[in-house]
Amino acid sequence: MVFSIKKSIPSVITIANLFLGFTSIVLLSLSLNDQISYISTSCYLILVGCILDSLDGKVARKLNVSSDFGKEIDSLADLVSFCMVPSLLIFVFYTVTFPDYFNMVNLIFLSSFPLILGAIRLAKYNSF
Repeated sequence: MVFSIKKSIPSVITIANLFLGFTSIVLLSLSLNDQISYISTSCYLILVGCILDSLDGKVARKLNVSSDFGKEIDSLADLVSFCMVPSLLIFVFYTVTFPDYFNMVNLIFLSSFPLILGAIRLAKYNSF
């Protein structure tokens, strides 16, 4: 099997999106215990991730290198960047902004919705 840079370009774009999602998680985690809030930086990273997410599939189709691997890694990146990060963002925002207002159990439950519903949606999408 010959390595082709052309075949790798869409996956590299997707992995960059996944990396931005992970970086957002790290920054949001730091916001819980630090005097500096990285909430807005995390939001900007996810905005860039949205742009990358819209590009990876277009690039794959343009280069005619669509693959099952690309579909799976894109779903994983989507789960992290657009499901996990928003859930953590909700949790961190309300924990930092209103530390004594929300019951922790209720906040954990409510903030899990983007992750759970997004995972269900992605699983349904991938099963067809």
